Amino acid sequence: MLKKRQQKFKEEAVKNVKGEMTYDEYIDSLSERYDDVLHKIDVLYDLWVKICKVYHQMNEERKSLKVTIEKIEAELRTINEKVSNRHPLQQKFPIMPNNPKGLITYLLADISSYWTKRICHSKHIKKLILIIFLTLSLF
Repeated sequence: MLKKRQQKFKEEAVKNVKGEMTYDEYIDSLSERYDDVLHKIDVLYDLWVKICKVYHQMNEERKSLKVTIEKIEAELRTINEKVSNRHPLQQKFPIMPNNPKGLITYLLADISSYWTKRICHSKHIKKLILIIFLTLSLF
């Protein structure tokens, strides 16, 4: 009974293969194809492992870069706060008085003090004064 089943299996295997091939040749070609598929699966698995490693490395690098970027942003915020606090508020032009008594002090004191403060806080005048002091220190 077992021999009959094996014989029937051999006959069906031979019928399925195009051309005339013996049972042993069919099993050999089948095992070769199986080995080829196993080799391709191993190659795909190795590639998948490499991709996973690269993904994890990139994820770790992203985390470290995120921490670095947050540190730099904090430093830039503090620098921006210091720079913005350093600049004095812009001087407002004095308001003209309604009565004639305050007109003289307005013309002689208020307007002149306004322009003096504005000129002293000008960055161009500060640079000019620095250049003058540097040239005087060379002589």
